[in-house]
Amino acid sequence: MSQLTPTAKAVLPVLKCFSYWEVDRYCKLEEIEYSPIEFTEIYKDRKYDFMKADESIICELAGISKKSLPDAYKSLVHHYFIEPLEFYEGRKVWKVFVKPTQHYKRDWLNSELKKRYSGWKKLPTKHYLSIN
Repeated sequence: MSQLTPTAKAVLPVLKCFSYWEVDRYCKLEEIEYSPIEFTEIYKDRKYDFMKADESIICELAGISKKSLPDAYKSLVHHYFIEPLEFYEGRKVWKVFVKPTQHYKRDWLNSELKKRYSGWKKLPTKHYLSIN
């Protein structure tokens, strides 16, 4: 999540809020045969949900302009948080991945932070506020 653009970070929770799951569609895409008894197992182990919310609502709830949405989507696709699927009823349907496909090691993330903020002065670690 730390590698996403700020607009992508704002959009992702909104996409997750509007995501839904359809067992029939999921099993067809993943080529899984299932019976109603297996529903909970398939749901628990699913890779993604579906999302087809209106873009203007996504932008409004994420607090971004509509011009920023394509770049947010590009960032989310690039980092494997979403994937375009199809058009349905005039709207684009997305796969919204439930579990991240990539994990970054802590040491690598810390080294990236050091590179990014190497020119900054170190801030004091303790702040005291006196209230009289």
